[in-house]
Parts: sequence; C-alpha cells; structure tokens
Amino acid sequence: MSRLNVHNITQSISSLTSRLSVPGIDIMRRSIERLSNILFKPKAPQLKRELSLVASVNLIVNGTIGSGIFVTPGIVLIHAGSVGMSLVIWAICGGISVLGALAFAELGMVIPKSGGQYAFFQAAFRDLHPFYGPITGFIYVWINVLVVYPATLAIFCYTFTEYIHQPLVSMFNADLDEVTEDNVKFLIRFLALGIMGYINLVSVKLYVSVQNLFSYLKLSICAMVILGAVYVQLTGQAKDLPLGFEGTNFSTKALIMAFYSGLYTFDGWCIVTGVTEEIKDPDRNVLRSILIAVPMVTGLYLSMNLAYLTMLTIPQMVSEPAVAVAFGDLVFGQWKLVICLGVAFSAFGSGLCNVFAASRLCYVAAREGQLCESFSYIHMDKLTPVPAILVQIGLTGLFLLSGDMVSLINFSNFLLWIFYGLTMITVFVLRKTKPDANRSYQVPLWIPAIVMAIALLLAIIPLVTQPPLQYLVALAFIGFGVVIYYPFVYKQKRLPYMDAFTYFTQVLFEVVPTADPDVL
Repeated sequence: MSRLNVHNITQSISSLTSRLSVPGIDIMRRSIERLSNILFKPKAPQLKRELSLVASVNLIVNGTIGSGIFVTPGIVLIHAGSVGMSLVIWAICGGISVLGALAFAELGMVIPKSGGQYAFFQAAFRDLHPFYGPITGFIYVWINVLVVYPATLAIFCYTFTEYIHQPLVSMFNADLDEVTEDNVKFLIRFLALGIMGYINLVSVKLYVSVQNLFSYLKLSICAMVILGAVYVQLTGQAKDLPLGFEGTNFSTKALIMAFYSGLYTFDGWCIVTGVTEEIKDPDRNVLRSILIAVPMVTGLYLSMNLAYLTMLTIPQMVSEPAVAVAFGDLVFGQWKLVICLGVAFSAFGSGLCNVFAASRLCYVAAREGQLCESFSYIHMDKLTPVPAILVQIGLTGLFLLSGDMVSLINFSNFLLWIFYGLTMITVFVLRKTKPDANRSYQVPLWIPAIVMAIALLLAIIPLVTQPPLQYLVALAFIGFGVVIYYPFVYKQKRLPYMDAFTYFTQVLFEVVPTADPDVL
C-alpha cells in the first residue's frame, strides 16, 4: 500500500472518528493521526544502534551458552567413547566456530545489514538468476522463522521452567499433586515466554540491559562450577581425571555425531552479524566481539567439562539429566539450588536473545519482500519490530502446545550446515562481484574453504550413512517452501485483503515502514 493511500485513508477515518463518540474510538483516532504524522516526516524512522562492544560480546555469549553445557555435555562423550577424544572434539568445535565467525565478520562488513546469512545470500545470489537466485535466502528464512527459532525458544522455555521450578518448590515447601504441578509448569513456561517478548517489545535499550545482566549471571555460574572444581582438586576430594583415549570410537558416524553435538552447543557464534544495523561502529565491533566472545566460550566449555570430571564418573556424565546440578550436589550441597537457578537464568537469557535475533531475521526478510510486509514495520516510538517479535512469540506458543520440539530441531540440523557451507561460498562470490566493497578486514580464503568442506561433510555424511526419517521430512519441508516461494515471492501474488491487513496492523500496533539502513 502506498503512503499516499495510507494518508488519504487516515485523513478520512480521522475526520469520521472525530464526530463519533464510541468507547475506544479516541484511542483509535489518536493512533491514526500519529501514524499519518510519522508516515509523512522527512525521514522514516529506523532501528537504532544501541549495541556497544560489550553488548555485542554479551549477545554472542547469550546466543552461544544456552543450557546444553550445564545439562547434557555427556552426549559428546557418548559418541567419542573416551574423555581424551571428547576434549579434542570440544576444542576442534571451538576452532571451527572461530574460523566460521572470522568469515562472517568480513561478510558483515561487506553487507552492513541485519539478517546475517539471509542478507549474505541475497547479496551474493539474488542477481545471478531471477528464480534460483533469491530462493536460497527464502528457504533459509522459511526454515528458521517457522521452525528452528520458535522450536529452540520453546526448548529454552521448557528448560527455564524445569530448573526454576525446583528452587521455588524448595523455597515455599510446596507439596503439589501431579496435575497441579503440571499446570504450574505450564503457566511458568508461558509467563517466561511473555516476559521475553515484552522485554524485546519495550525497547532495544531495555533488551540490552537485561541481556547484559543475564550474560553476567551465566558467566558467574560457569565460574562457580570451575572454582568448585579447583577447590575439590586442592583439597584432595577430586577423583582421578580419566584423560586418556582408551575406548575411543573411531567410526565415521560416531565422530560425526559427536561433532554435531559439540557444534550445536557452540551454535550462536554468528548471531552478531544478524543484527548489524543495531551495533555501534559495526565496522570494528563485529570483528572485535567475535574475537573476544568465541575463544572465551571455547575456554569455558573445555574448563567446565574438566570441572565435571573432578567429581563425576564417566557413567554419571553420560546418564545424569543435568550434569551441572549433579556436580553441584556433590560440591556445594544444599547450595546446588544456585546451580539450578543458574541453568534457569542461562536458558532465559538465551531465549531472550533468540527472540531478538529471530525477529530481526523476520523483519529483514519482510523488508526484502519475502515475508508479509507488515513484519518489516517498527513501532513509531519504541523503534522495535513489533509485528516480527509478536509472530515469533505466537509461533513459539504453538510449539509449546505441540510437545516434541527436539525432533523438529533435529530434522533441520543438517540443513543448517548446508547453509553454513553456502555462506562460505558467498565470501568467494562477493570477493568477485563486490571487489571495491568495504573490507577493512579480509579473512584468508583458506578459512572459508575449510569451513565449507567441514559443513558439507557434516550435512552429507549422516544422510548417506543412515538416512533417517527426519532428513526426508526436512527435504519435504524445503519442497513445501518452494511451493510457497513460486507464487508469493517469485510471481509476487498477493492474497486478498492484504492491504487491509497491513493497514490494520499499523493502526493496532502503531508501527510504520522504516528508512533504508545507514551504510557505514
């Protein structure tokens, strides 16, 4: 809908509502008048740059350190077969993450837009072919916006609920029957989801402040575990660390699955390139935040795995549902509840970050015309992408009601590694198509080549060795995405009443189109 049409409609409705006296009509009239004024300002509003270097580092920390390192680090150990090999795999996963992040840092400078991989795909492939060029970016959005982000957020809500519930029960000495307990957990999950959405809706400044707080909390819990291990080691209470390679499983499938588990725990290292338009001085801070955060997380993961082994046996590492809590029970006694709270806070911080990143991907894809137009609008005062945030909250709510999110994430994991491989290809494509673009930092080309080879191996080998049903489902989901892409993106067909829906969204949420992002 053109801004002229919107202006005419707003003037007509404003004139009509000024003569009516119906409860709530004044609120609607004020919203319409404000929308009209905003739409015809000399420059439309845009997302503000609120993320400093510290906030960018904390964004990566929150996006990477979820609940996995506290709950199930034994999965890598199961597939590796020995402690020595599992530690090697953790170190290699950290190294792969650093290499991949360095390639993303250059791409973030060449394409200084939010959206991360989506923006890189659009810049590299869109003009190569009218049909196949933009489809890579659309399928990436299709998978992430509809499945991966909301399913992951739902898991964070579940994890937060499980680990906040135990301290609350202990604190209030509550004795609940099973049905009441399930209802309480249900309410906590949706309350957590609502709070995450609210923080993201209010302002980016509030989000940054809360994000930083939860980043410091989860780092404190990591430090608590590591210092606890140092204490038991110094006091002679620690078990002998079984650091050898005896029992290592050298089968290709086992090692690939071990790397899958490790790299999934590291996933989030590229999140900073998804919000480039909101980072202060992105030309420097994107690279700096990566160089600070990713090696720090790698060191923490290795240290925490070693810390757990000072008190837990290998069977305990493999079988315990929450390794950090089991460790805390042995080292801190009743203070293990602090570890429970730490796991809950870590899940909440990661969920908060998930909403932030997912809404920006949705916002950018809509701005490029590949999703509903209203998802690219931002609030006229708060300058947050309200419709994009709400759609992620709504989808997550559906996933919370559906049950099995783990399978939904697993079915798309190998696709995500295909996308990582394609992202490495964009480094080479953009070097050729945009040779004069800003590259104050250039990644050595052997780095994206190595990451591309690793990504394709991780994507293809499990599919060839044992193609499970989840991979076939993922391919079917891609096929359905192509069916949607052809009429609504490639042919640009519009559903009836979409203009009315867009206008209704603007009035209801007080959102407006944005200006093009500043290119620094």
